[in-house]
Amino acid sequence: KLSFSPLRRRLELISFTASWHENPACKNFSSISITSKDANIKFKPSTNGKTEIMCYDQEEISYSATVTDGCLEIKMQDNRKWYNHILNFAKPYITVSLPDGEYGNLNISSKTSDIFIPSNFTFINMEIGLSTGDIHSKASTTGAINFHTSTGDIELENLVAKDISIITTTGDIGLKNVTSSGNINIEVTTGETEIKNSACNSLYSKGSTGDIELESFISTNNVTIKRSTGDVSFACIDFGSMEITTSTGDVTGSILSNKVFTTKTSTGKVTTPNTTTGGLCNITTSTGDIKIWI
Repeated sequence: KLSFSPLRRRLELISFTASWHENPACKNFSSISITSKDANIKFKPSTNGKTEIMCYDQEEISYSATVTDGCLEIKMQDNRKWYNHILNFAKPYITVSLPDGEYGNLNISSKTSDIFIPSNFTFINMEIGLSTGDIHSKASTTGAINFHTSTGDIELENLVAKDISIITTTGDIGLKNVTSSGNINIEVTTGETEIKNSACNSLYSKGSTGDIELESFISTNNVTIKRSTGDVSFACIDFGSMEITTSTGDVTGSILSNKVFTTKTSTGKVTTPNTTTGGLCNITTSTGDIKIWI
């Protein structure tokens, strides 16, 4: 059902009521797929128990919402010419209102968009790919989270997932109150990485230019951190084993239990606890100091 107003196009799937969680026959979709060009995309909890999609109506832009094989597909068709972008500075947007609950897979593909997903929803898997834009998600998954953006920040907060993979070329990455029962993979070319109050089975982080900071972080098994240019700092962390390699940058921080340290630096001072029990902690720098305490 499509109804129009001067500034907005509203696509309302009227068959979904507040009882659809209790009545499986009313649940016409579980997964969600969104394809956009430059619309900002925001999820929010429904206030009336219905699934609603609100889109900014703009000349030469059209939207469609269909359910196919159990997947709600939302697509943006942009027929604007290059001069339309110059004359109209309004940013297209898509707002998806859903009843609270669990869903299947979420897939979002866009060129230039900001994405916001609150904590009201749980998905099986989440995959988001952007060229330019920020991603801020508080939604948990029973499976994997795969987020990728070329230019933009990625933030995960207050969520639980199995495996997490975050990749950005230019942008900052932040994890806060995140629990992963599997592995966390973080790759950044230029940008800062910050992980706080989080836990996982193992962590792998690779970056060219940018600092990484860990605070109140637990990894059951391995922690591997590689940086070309950037400092590595941590406070109150623990791990099974850890390997840190950085070309230009200091490695400093506090750990919660004894480890066996092996260190190497070309130019810099080394200060580590004189402990002989615990997991292996191997730290290598070319230019930088190493300072660790318990």
